[in-house]
Amino acid sequence: MNYLQLLVEDIHSTIVSTIGEDGHPQVRAADMMLWDEGGVYFLTAEGKAFYRQLMDQGFVALAGVKDGRAVSLRGEVHCIGCGMRLAACPQSCIDVSAAPAVTDQHRCLHCGSCVPVCPEGDIVYA
Repeated sequence: MNYLQLLVEDIHSTIVSTIGEDGHPQVRAADMMLWDEGGVYFLTAEGKAFYRQLMDQGFVALAGVKDGRAVSLRGEVHCIGCGMRLAACPQSCIDVSAAPAVTDQHRCLHCGSCVPVCPEGDIVYA
């Protein structure tokens, strides 16, 4: 079985590690939602510290363990600049002219409308 498939379909719940604003490691639980050959996908709410850390750092490490099986991954966080979030944004405050896309935080309502439509789950704060 593919490790990404095992992580998403069998293990599902993981611990994700980033570096906090204080420079120390932070861990959080996150459920892996989808997988393909390009990686695994999970969601977090825009506006949370975890989300900002993912976008600012662009790198993540995670691990999941279940029934004696374990998967540990690390890699980059990506935005493909597809423009799907721009169409979902009521404020039209997402610049998709380059990848990663950038959200203008002076106009953003933090409504979260853009989050579920992004296949990469990736927003960078400006």
